[in-house]
Amino acid sequence: MMIEPSIWSKLHGAATHFPIALMLVSAFCDCARLLCRNAERQRAFRSVATITIALGALGGCAAVATGLVMARWQVWGHGALLRHHQFVWPAFAVMVGLAIWRVTTRHTAAERPTAVYLAFMLLAAALISGAGYWGGELLNQGELPAAPQHVSVDRGRQLFVQSCAHCHGNDARGSGEDGEGPDLFGLRIGNARIAAVIRTGIPEEMPSFAKKHGPADIADLTGYLRSLQ
Repeated sequence: MMIEPSIWSKLHGAATHFPIALMLVSAFCDCARLLCRNAERQRAFRSVATITIALGALGGCAAVATGLVMARWQVWGHGALLRHHQFVWPAFAVMVGLAIWRVTTRHTAAERPTAVYLAFMLLAAALISGAGYWGGELLNQGELPAAPQHVSVDRGRQLFVQSCAHCHGNDARGSGEDGEGPDLFGLRIGNARIAAVIRTGIPEEMPSFAKKHGPADIADLTGYLRSLQ
């Protein structure tokens, strides 16, 4: 089985940081407007704040799109992915709403930002921080679906017999010589989680294979395990 490589995870990482940085710049410019006494500088800060929040909202669309591709179009999901999305969607909605308001009122808005606007900006910043935290947990826990890559199920089986059959049995049914490994048929976890367990192991249950097998080996092992039904 061959699966084409993907760059979605890299695109998502780049797209995610872009709107966050722009939103922070917009917030900084609005705060600077509050402190500035010069009318000309206030207008300059307002223009920059409007442009950056608008670009941030557009970048947010790219971040959401690439994130959905990575999550295989799961709008909610479960576990860390669910908590990530519980912050992502309201943060995205608030950012887009702020951008629309700024663009549509750019010629009539007051020189100084209103308290309501700043409150929503702080809310968006808090929501984005929460989304970033749970996004990091997704990576740490390996819950995101694995990025597509070239996978050889046959080679994965060979690696399994060499490294895993001792505990899990040659047929992966948990009938190894040690009799300790569980049945690996019909696993109900994502590919990324399978790869993470192979790479890091399970304390007091399973050793880490990170030093023995590189990313290509782990991808093939994951592909083989996924093929077991």
